[in-house]
Amino acid sequence: MRIPSRRLRSRPEHLLALWLGACGDDGEAATTSDAPSGAGDLDTSPDSTGASDVSDPSNPSSSGDPTGQGTDTAPDDTGPGDDTGDPPPPPDCGDATCSALETCSSCADDCGACPSDCADPAVLCVDASGMQAEFATIQDAADAAIPGDTVLVFAGSYEGFDISASGEPELRISYRAADDGVVIDAPSAGDGCSGDPTGICIVGSDELAGVHDVVVEGFTIVDMGRSCVASHSANPGVSGVASPHLRLVLRGLRCERAGHEGLYLSEVGASLVEGNEVVDAGANGEDRGHGIYMANAGCDDTVIRGNVIHWDDALGPAEGAGIHFNGDLSVEGDGGGDGVITGLVVERNMIWGSSHNGFNMDGVRSSRIADNVVYGNGRNALVVYAIDAAGGAADLQIVGNTFVVPDFGTGAAIRLEQDEGGHVIVDNILVNHGGGPSISLGDAPFTSDYNALVDVFAIDEEDVDVGAWQAGGHDTHSIVVDGAGLFVGPTDFHLVDGAAPIDAGIDVLGGVAASAIDLEGAPRPQGAGYDIGAYER
Repeated sequence: MRIPSRRLRSRPEHLLALWLGACGDDGEAATTSDAPSGAGDLDTSPDSTGASDVSDPSNPSSSGDPTGQGTDTAPDDTGPGDDTGDPPPPPDCGDATCSALETCSSCADDCGACPSDCADPAVLCVDASGMQAEFATIQDAADAAIPGDTVLVFAGSYEGFDISASGEPELRISYRAADDGVVIDAPSAGDGCSGDPTGICIVGSDELAGVHDVVVEGFTIVDMGRSCVASHSANPGVSGVASPHLRLVLRGLRCERAGHEGLYLSEVGASLVEGNEVVDAGANGEDRGHGIYMANAGCDDTVIRGNVIHWDDALGPAEGAGIHFNGDLSVEGDGGGDGVITGLVVERNMIWGSSHNGFNMDGVRSSRIADNVVYGNGRNALVVYAIDAAGGAADLQIVGNTFVVPDFGTGAAIRLEQDEGGHVIVDNILVNHGGGPSISLGDAPFTSDYNALVDVFAIDEEDVDVGAWQAGGHDTHSIVVDGAGLFVGPTDFHLVDGAAPIDAGIDVLGGVAASAIDLEGAPRPQGAGYDIGAYER
């Protein structure tokens, strides 16, 4: 029997403010060499790889315009977040439709107020203090939840839980922290992640049909032996009833000191991973410890937005990346799918303190990487390659990022290996204090211009200076910088007054549009032109 209770105020999304205020398979992770590699054919002709056109505005997960509204249409709300410092609303917030990647906390205009009344039969309340105790544990509530229900968890310390029940597109199952201070500090006792201590385990069926239409928001998860959140038992969907996990929303989670990966997301497709903070992943002392791990080819068409991943007191594990992606054709059976991950939107994230690469992408192609800040990592800010995957870099949109390799860094700002070309690289700040390349890529067509970058490049693993690079038609409107006099501070990458990248960008290059908003949600442009880098001044 459900116990009536007082109506509760919606939980403020305080955890999501952190990313604004801050300056695969289960097997081993692949690594890349430190040598300058990758390449760049000096031909700037259009893509000839035959890969899908990522500038299709009909697909928000693969559009050159991250608003999903086409390159000529501004979003309905391009203003910054509200007074709590929340991320800006989703691009389609305000269209009177609660889409699969919107929630009551991200867009109440479309989705309505978050359910908060324990007297509502569709609200399943969990309270460690017993004051509103409808369910004694989160797992009890999860086991009872049906499509359309909200599991509302009040402040306290809790054991983790498994999620195996799916919602429906119009009737999602939501798991939400009702108050500040909802902490999961003991692993789930369920079978889904047995042997791998995990806070929240999302587990599909024995037939590898993934979980779908589930929202998880606002939990703090600490000191898990393996992962704060993990997903298992799904498949790219190439046979039988198997399918990836689909239309999941993981939002506003804080993960501290996970033993291995912070968020291990295997076969999570057409989903949203937004506004999460991962601190000091890889705490078990092993070489690998990624902040977020997007594992296997079922991860197509997912949006990874506004996450903050960092190691502060010391660099992270030797082979730990900020966000690692692995298309992994080698998964046994038909689990490898096509062996690549496509249609990603990776935007407005911040990564620092990794010993390895900021973005480590094995088999990512036909995707957009925009408005991110990556600095202070041991190797490359962004590297795309093929080791476990079926293919390397192809048809990438790399737009409006600020990538800074430190003086101890051994890589490039952008490194593209096993490169099939078709990329557009525009409006980025690419600084390398370690003496390596700003861009290193392979012998295939690409377009690069209107960037602010250091004058070292690599073509077919051979370093070249800016003169030779520009002689091939690349970066003829770009600005050569060394990093001095650009930024407000060593970890604050807003542009100072008079910095050369201000108004020096472009709105569209090679059919790829600049973003309508910057990392903090400020509209672009604000002056005579678009600013280069992740922040619009």
